[in-house]
Amino acid sequence: MRETVFLSRPSLPTGVNIQQVYRDFIRFLYEAARDCLLLTACDGNGVWQRLKDAVVLVFAIPNAWEFEVQTIIRDAVGASNIGQSDIQFVTEAEAAVHYALQYNGDREWLQVGTTFLVVDAGGSTVDSTLYTCTATAPRLTLKEARIPICQQAGAIFVDYEMEKLLSKRLHEMQFNMNDFPEVLSNLVVSFERDAKRRFDGTQERFLVNSGVFNLNHPGIVKGKLGLTNSELKEAFDSPIGIIVSQCQSLVRTPGRSVSVRTILQNYCCRILNQHPAHDPCGWVW
Repeated sequence: MRETVFLSRPSLPTGVNIQQVYRDFIRFLYEAARDCLLLTACDGNGVWQRLKDAVVLVFAIPNAWEFEVQTIIRDAVGASNIGQSDIQFVTEAEAAVHYALQYNGDREWLQVGTTFLVVDAGGSTVDSTLYTCTATAPRLTLKEARIPICQQAGAIFVDYEMEKLLSKRLHEMQFNMNDFPEVLSNLVVSFERDAKRRFDGTQERFLVNSGVFNLNHPGIVKGKLGLTNSELKEAFDSPIGIIVSQCQSLVRTPGRSVSVRTILQNYCCRILNQHPAHDPCGWVW
């Protein structure tokens, strides 16, 4: 079981279904990996001929994906004409744990009985999972301590919030969007590429580019519009608030001792680190 909140499904082009999308994408990845091996490995062709029938495809999937979606992927693999392959699935949250342990180097905190939180905050969804370690040898074994939560509060939703804020700003400035219909989308793209990635809560002001160099208007100088610290924080507040809320609901489990060793990914790390008020769970990096 998974708890999924506010998951919207974007539409696909007419005549294209989701299995076709996965079929073509899987074939592309498979062929790219094969070609890379052939070009870079010593005796690449010999290695490929020896191992191609023992390929294992491991798919890291969001916590909210149940058996129905896994079946679609299995069928897509069969339709991709890449030959027989063993197929395995791992949740993105569990994959994040293994990645962090591999590259962080700090394993002393993870003992049998340790319960900890994983927050996999990606571009679209945020998966939060509470795990209990049941074994460390001969291999690490984790068990879900509570039903995971998957919500659409990823980095792209910061862009959506900024788009609403910028649209309101332009309206208040009495800016004529009919004369420059591309300005709003350009401002959002500029925010995503620069200000959003550099914002850590300490800067007082950012500039976003309208894409129209000679554009001058009250509030816009030579095509650039200024954003304050509070405006940028406002764009982050809604998605970050959702993330914190789902973490709190998992951590505050009656009768369970939670170590709250939290593994965070992507955009929420920097923002949570800069805003202690958003840090009610006691993050450990």
